[in-house]
Amino acid sequence: MKRSVLNRRRYVRSGQINLALILVMMVLGVFGCAAMQVGGFAFAPDAGKLFLDKLPVLFLVALLIERTSEIFLTIWRGGASIQMQQQLASLTELYTNKEIRDKRLGALPGLIATGTATLAATTDPAQKAAQALPLAAMEKELVDLGVAKVKEENEMHILESATLANKKPGSMANRDLELADYKNDTRKIAMTFNFILAIMISCCGFRAVEGLVIVNPATPAVQTAPAKTGPELVAKPGTNATEQAASLATAPATNTARSEQREANGFRFFDILLTAGLLAGGADPISRVMKLFRDFMDNKSAKQN
Repeated sequence: MKRSVLNRRRYVRSGQINLALILVMMVLGVFGCAAMQVGGFAFAPDAGKLFLDKLPVLFLVALLIERTSEIFLTIWRGGASIQMQQQLASLTELYTNKEIRDKRLGALPGLIATGTATLAATTDPAQKAAQALPLAAMEKELVDLGVAKVKEENEMHILESATLANKKPGSMANRDLELADYKNDTRKIAMTFNFILAIMISCCGFRAVEGLVIVNPATPAVQTAPAKTGPELVAKPGTNATEQAASLATAPATNTARSEQREANGFRFFDILLTAGLLAGGADPISRVMKLFRDFMDNKSAKQN
């Protein structure tokens, strides 16, 4: 039985590895084909200045996306998160009180027994009265702790017997795991929402790399129109031979323009993905990039001076 379970796990893992390998190979193939169709790039003459001008705007837009996502997620999932945190805090407090109370309940009987023996051995009425007061207080504390123990154990039983959203008992460990899973799911939802919103903003024209680089088109194959003789030079109905020859001469230029347009569209597509990923990561990484770039430029200018 144990060996069959291990074999199933190995089969599942091998299937996952094979699927991941296939996906990686497909992605590499797609990007390899795209790389053969796209030329290199060169930085624009004022790329550094443009980059410095774009960074604060990128930071502001990322901050707005982050804040918008936070507002929507607080409305959607904040209430359940607060409720789970309160229940976990209540259960943690009950366990803490139980530990302190059990220690005190274990010590009080011995203290009461010692106080009772001392009181019985005392003959002086004044000393008896002085010793009776703390003894009575300890006896009252013992009774109060017993009542509190019954009440808090009932509360603990109610909290632990409640079924959680994952169909598990509501113990403190399970509640802690449920809260952690809920927060992880919220982070995934927030990242997905941020990425979709960032893609929408990038599609509207706000991009990180566009304008900083100049795309060099791949060298197109030179297409020359072969000399046409005989019936091929016969004008089609509605056209003359001069117009037909001009259309044949402009065919290579049209193909080159289409190739350059495809390259520009491909560059714009990856620029949108890059900008969306940058904005979806939040404002903090962009602020760190700003600080690193400014430090680099300051050090560079200091060395030149």
